[in-house]
Amino acid sequence: MPGPHHERVHGGDCAARGNMADYIASLRRLLDYDVKVVAPGHGELIPDCRGEVEKLVRHRLMREAKVARRWTPAPIARWFGGDGVRRRGPVMHEWAKLSLLAHLIKLEGEGER
Repeated sequence: MPGPHHERVHGGDCAARGNMADYIASLRRLLDYDVKVVAPGHGELIPDCRGEVEKLVRHRLMREAKVARRWTPAPIARWFGGDGVRRRGPVMHEWAKLSLLAHLIKLEGEGER
């Protein structure tokens, strides 16, 4: 994590995997620092760290609500039938599975499922 005098942070490869609760908590910890610029692993610098982190947390919680609404004890492959992930190719499909699994781990840890 950045120290109290750091104004920039390198985002690197921050894809959500593992437990989504840990991922969201680490994003929220960034809000404790006066980070002004994020250097992502690809793309342009992000000048509004706070806004981008808040947007990402909102996005993840929105995706989690979608996962919770669609929850069925079905094989993970059935989760990808209608959301267009398949059309994006096998690499994106694998990342989507990791993200979905992270949400499911978080929900299970919270006693949701």
